[in-house]
Amino acid sequence: MVAYIHGNLAVDDRNSRNRKHSMQQQRRNVNRKKAVIPAQEKILYMVAVLACVIVSVVIVSRYAQIYELNTQIKQIKNEMRQLEQDNSKLKIEMSRLGGMEQMQQTGEDNGMHMASDDQMIKISINNNDAPIDQHQMADAR
Repeated sequence: MVAYIHGNLAVDDRNSRNRKHSMQQQRRNVNRKKAVIPAQEKILYMVAVLACVIVSVVIVSRYAQIYELNTQIKQIKNEMRQLEQDNSKLKIEMSRLGGMEQMQQTGEDNGMHMASDDQMIKISINNNDAPIDQHQMADAR
């Protein structure tokens, strides 16, 4: 508050105090109405919140599926890598064992024998032909 008015420092401060006091009383006496939200608007808000929750659940579940698929892909790639390593080891072992004659000798040493013609089943699969079973082969001879 300004204490210096028209060259006089001895100002009656009662008026200003009374005004302040009355303004504080007016402020206290003001009853504000609480904001009442209509029922339809409440329902609208609830539907919006529910929609947001559903969308977020769907998004999180999709991310979980993607994570699971990525994990399966990594497992399959590891299995493929392992099978390729096994395959290359088997090729090296096959070349080490020698040609057909060496394999035939090893089989005979282990009690195996060559199949005769009547024990062999030859199947020709073309795009136009249906697969031939063993009974049809016997009838064709």
